[in-house]
Amino acid sequence: MECGNKVTLGRNVSRIRIRRVLPHGGCVSEPKDETAQNTAPLQLQQQLLNIGTAVRATLEQIERSITESIEETVRQIQETTRTLLEELPQAAREALTILGQHGWYLDPEMSLPELAPLAESLQRGDSTDAERSLADHYRVRLPQIKQELVSWYPARAGIIMPGFEAHRRGEYVLSIPVLLAQADGICKERLGVSLYSRQKRNGPPVTAKAIKKQELDPIEAAMLHPLEIPLPISASENELKRLLNVLNRHEVLHGISVDYGTEVNSLKAISLLYYVASVLRKRGA
Repeated sequence: MECGNKVTLGRNVSRIRIRRVLPHGGCVSEPKDETAQNTAPLQLQQQLLNIGTAVRATLEQIERSITESIEETVRQIQETTRTLLEELPQAAREALTILGQHGWYLDPEMSLPELAPLAESLQRGDSTDAERSLADHYRVRLPQIKQELVSWYPARAGIIMPGFEAHRRGEYVLSIPVLLAQADGICKERLGVSLYSRQKRNGPPVTAKAIKKQELDPIEAAMLHPLEIPLPISASENELKRLLNVLNRHEVLHGISVDYGTEVNSLKAISLLYYVASVLRKRGA
């Protein structure tokens, strides 16, 4: 387009350009209409704001969903845990009672899921495999058990060590009386009463009354349950008439039994000593 006071329409009205003649004959373009150019960035900004709002709303919805899911999961875990804690003490009592009736006692390193099937087998009368498993467990644990007993009760090391050495040599007739006597001594030291005494001839053990004086949570009470009930290890002569092939402290120490000297009975005596020593270690008379 030539210079002059002319208006030329381009292909798009928005691109109208006005040129005017300068005094010296030159031409200059009038300022462009920037409305359209300014609108595009505003539209883009608004689109970005809309996208940001939508993304934020989506994230908030996801966060609410995750929070609700976590809260529900936590609630279910808490409910399951509460149920297990209510059932665990009773299950532990039952398992430890059955073990004690067969002359075995808790190793705190053993969990209830380990003990439960063994107790069930013993209760069913299928004792061979359960007895073998318990014996194998204590054979493996002997070095650690001896070390811990000596560490916990150093004043008794001069008696405990020879008892374990007699067991290692296979001299079970010597190891068993020593180990049973040390279990009694530790109980007397920690609770102030004898491990094997009864309140009456065929009544509960005197340890039951001592246990009741202790401040215990439900799990601790379950672990100490074998000290609250009559078991073969402390059975009276009348009770022994109904029991067969049991390890009994009275018969051993009073020379009544002459066939007690077996490896399994010595392992049972070790299990009793370690049980008493561990569960009463932090208890006072």
